[in-house]
Amino acid sequence: MAQVADEHNDLHGNVYTAILEAEEAKFARRGSRRPVLVASPGGHRDVRYVSTPPPLLANLRAGKPVELSDWQLPGWSRPQGVVIEKRIRVHPDGRIEDMYDFSPKNASQ
Repeated sequence: MAQVADEHNDLHGNVYTAILEAEEAKFARRGSRRPVLVASPGGHRDVRYVSTPPPLLANLRAGKPVELSDWQLPGWSRPQGVVIEKRIRVHPDGRIEDMYDFSPKNASQ
């Protein structure tokens, strides 16, 4: 997998930390609750609110690598600031990897 943005972390800080802070802020704005659709009798769906964090935030809090789309990255961490609709993995140390880079130069990594 290709390394995408180490040089951005040196200049601007850790992208993982920035994503964690943004997700924490979003969760706090929602009253530390998230909506969940639940099936009810008659085929209807009800919205229930739960206090557990969404999976992305839970993994960030646990310090695990997270997979997301490049549009979810802070603008300063995107190569050339461009969104190209690809999946990436962000590591706690700030490394960003392209999930679908199968070029020969990355085959041994």
